[in-house]
Amino acid sequence: MLVVYTTVIGNTKPLHEPEVESSARFVCFTDQKIISQRWEVVRVPSSTTPSRDCRRLKQLSHVAFPDASATLWIDSNFSLLVDPCDLADRYPHPMTTFRHPHRDRISDEAKVIVSHGKAPPEAIAAQLAAYQADGFDTDTNPQACISTGGFVLRRHTRAVQDFNQAWHYEVQTRSLRDQMSIDYCAWKCGLPIHYFPGSHLENDLARFTRYKRPAIDF
Repeated sequence: MLVVYTTVIGNTKPLHEPEVESSARFVCFTDQKIISQRWEVVRVPSSTTPSRDCRRLKQLSHVAFPDASATLWIDSNFSLLVDPCDLADRYPHPMTTFRHPHRDRISDEAKVIVSHGKAPPEAIAAQLAAYQADGFDTDTNPQACISTGGFVLRRHTRAVQDFNQAWHYEVQTRSLRDQMSIDYCAWKCGLPIHYFPGSHLENDLARFTRYKRPAIDF
């Protein structure tokens, strides 16, 4: 069973309806009064840390859906343009997502995160230093590309479950900026990441709608 899922929790982006028919299950976790023709709406309690709540559901896909063989996480500002079941058939890899369209290294991502006020500078600096001390994205061994976290297809293999747990731990104990840790965790777990063609901004799979960034809870 394939589950497509997203969250609309706190002051965030609105939910978009998929633009295709599919036998996949569509689930939206939300603390708001949302009515949808296509999404199965699952109410969650409101909290003071909506971004953290969202990340927990996002990273622990195998915990949120223990009976699913695969999940497709999409940020709520994506509108699916293809049947996700066909997508899963075309990309049978353990994990598939998009490459970052602008940056290849988290050492550069860290600068943008800080300049945009997305996380405390000291937290990002400590996170980057810890990863580089471990041998990831160093000047002698630079990162080849950044994987984005807004559109992620995962098979619930043992390797993916281990990756999910590692990713969740990093996001909950370091910064919430999950693109800082997604590739590090895959590297540590030995999980290869495959990529959809294009980027999350320009592709034939889903339409991305850009919104003004909401307030961030660290």
